[in-house]
Amino acid sequence: MSKKRTLQNNLSYALRYMFDNYGMNIFLDSQKFLITLDNLIPTLEEELKLVKFAIEKNALSTILNSHNQRDVDRNFAYLRAKTILTKNGVSEKGAIYILDCFLYALDWVDDFPDYEDLSDEDFKISEVVSEDAKNKAFDEKLSSQAHNKNIKNKPVI
Repeated sequence: MSKKRTLQNNLSYALRYMFDNYGMNIFLDSQKFLITLDNLIPTLEEELKLVKFAIEKNALSTILNSHNQRDVDRNFAYLRAKTILTKNGVSEKGAIYILDCFLYALDWVDDFPDYEDLSDEDFKISEVVSEDAKNKAFDEKLSSQAHNKNIKNKPVI
């Protein structure tokens, strides 16, 4: 790990500070939110990148929109946000950590997320192959097999 995450250098505490001092509105203005967060934790580049990605993919808006809802709706929003992140290439540990930091900031949970067992690898975003790309690759494979076996027509899927 390139840097040590400490209690003083921690995403969950920065988010809680923002919520306690600026309220929910700071989270709703993504530009102001990101500038403030960058000022609070400028050395946590991986976390900042992942938070930006979660905003871009609307995973955080799923959590924020359920802020004043029932617990069951909050749980559903959490699972939905986690699914959004993991389906878009975020590791499960990274997704859980980022979302748990927001849960702590919004005062949904009392304990701050565990950061000690995280590595920089947990914050990397893998490239996800789209369904169109998968289908195109499958069509090309079928086409090459059809030519190799002298099959006149490939099946239509």
